[in-house]
Amino acid sequence: MQCAKRKGACMVKIFISHSSKDHKLAEALADFLRSALRLKSDDIRCTSVDGYRLPGGAATDETLRLEVRESAVLIGLLSEASNDSYYVTCELGARWGAGKYLVPMLTSAANVKFTRGPIAGRNALCCDQQAHLHQLIKEVAEELGAQMDLEPPAVYHRYLCRVVEAAGSEPALPEPLPDPPQISSGSPSLWVLSGCWILLGAIESTALFSAITAERIFTATMLLFFCCLPGWGFYKISRSIIQRLRKKSPAIS
Repeated sequence: MQCAKRKGACMVKIFISHSSKDHKLAEALADFLRSALRLKSDDIRCTSVDGYRLPGGAATDETLRLEVRESAVLIGLLSEASNDSYYVTCELGARWGAGKYLVPMLTSAANVKFTRGPIAGRNALCCDQQAHLHQLIKEVAEELGAQMDLEPPAVYHRYLCRVVEAAGSEPALPEPLPDPPQISSGSPSLWVLSGCWILLGAIESTALFSAITAERIFTATMLLFFCCLPGWGFYKISRSIIQRLRKKSPAIS
């Protein structure tokens, strides 16, 4: 018999709305709530986590609609993934419309930008803050009327730490690469580079210097330039120019 026909027998107490991409954090949160509040697995719905999934053969959409509306507590895990989830959007919207107890939980403090729309008006807790998780347990227990059933913090502390650890394991954005050094039109380095090109042109256009002498003079000039502005790009420039000199004199090896 489906859950919709057995409201008193299997209606969940806590519904965790989340994206399947956040299943590790959702699992840690479900285990934390179960341990601290002395709940059974049937009291928590977390659809992507084993032990808290929908019953086999259940009508998915109808069961979710019923549990989102009738559960005593709904916790919404807010992240970049949930922001793009159709189901999370519908679940949070339906719960908000029903005017029932709803707790937005940020997967990390950095995800505060995902509290938008009607949810933005509700105070959000953070999964990576131990104090927030202790507050969550206290307030959910009050909502369930289970204050006397709370386990001592020492019992569920390891589960709390797993939530914080899972919240902190989200992939971080790559650090931006530093900007390449900029050369202003009036910098000494640019004048040195220009002088190198002028010197090379003069050397190549006169018969007073051999190709070997030209290469030596140019190399010495480039060493001076490297002292002013080192960089792999200028190494490539000097290498290409020396190759031009060597083409003019095959004797250079």
